[in-house]
Amino acid sequence: MSVRARKWTNKAGKVEERWTVDIVFQHAGGREERVTKVSPVQTRRGAAQYERELRNALLNGTFGKEKKEARVTLAEFAARFLTYSENNNKHSSVITKQQILKDHVLPFFGEMALASIGPAQIEDFKALMRKKKSAARARKEAPTQAAIRKRVEVEPKPLSLKTINNVLSALSKLLNLAEEQKVIQQAPRVKLFGKLPKPKFDFLTFEEAERLIDAAEPEWRTLMLVALKTGLRQGELIGLQWSDLDLSRGLVTVRRSIWRGVTDVPKGGRERTVDLPVSAVDALKAHRHLRGR
Repeated sequence: MSVRARKWTNKAGKVEERWTVDIVFQHAGGREERVTKVSPVQTRRGAAQYERELRNALLNGTFGKEKKEARVTLAEFAARFLTYSENNNKHSSVITKQQILKDHVLPFFGEMALASIGPAQIEDFKALMRKKKSAARARKEAPTQAAIRKRVEVEPKPLSLKTINNVLSALSKLLNLAEEQKVIQQAPRVKLFGKLPKPKFDFLTFEEAERLIDAAEPEWRTLMLVALKTGLRQGELIGLQWSDLDLSRGLVTVRRSIWRGVTDVPKGGRERTVDLPVSAVDALKAHRHLRGR
């Protein structure tokens, strides 16, 4: 068999294993040449692909004349990955990927050559992520003295499996892009964690929602009411315009979402129409009157 997993015991008594390609190639003149090489990608699939590449190189006469693969680190390739994301993803997705790279991926993989990242390194990264604690969110403004007095020190929680899977998914996309752009021969498989527990949500009761609306400051009350009554996302609420409202029919058309000042399409990539209850219609009419519209 030309592709096999070779096992041996090292000096420390530990059993090691490497996927190896061992082929005998017969040249046109009848000369036989045996080539034994360790696969750069340590999977059965990667070794099989490497065998095909070696055979093609022997057949074409280019074996032994290949240029050494450029040592591109993950940190160097990250900029290209983000450019690709900016061209093909929503702005919110780009910002999320930037944060994931900065907080998790670059500190661990940044100085590693892409070609050297394999299953072992990825599993080490997953083990580290399981031990990692969630960081406190940075505040844009200094907290008030009252808030400081009420503050209770909370022990940071471990990252959720969903958060870790989001990080692993971004890493996988980066490595797959590196393969697609011929920076590496083959991207290693990044296995996500399996079935995740369903998150528990503490939804407001109808009474709690009404108390929240009543307690809201006047300038926020209409926004709060529309948000609670329609279920629109934050960016969709910020993106609403008066032309999106049909108050006579009690409808709102969600056409855009604004996130960190950038306008984009709503989630799902298409506009949708949502019913407005009478209370929301009345509040919007009153709000429009106050605005002189």
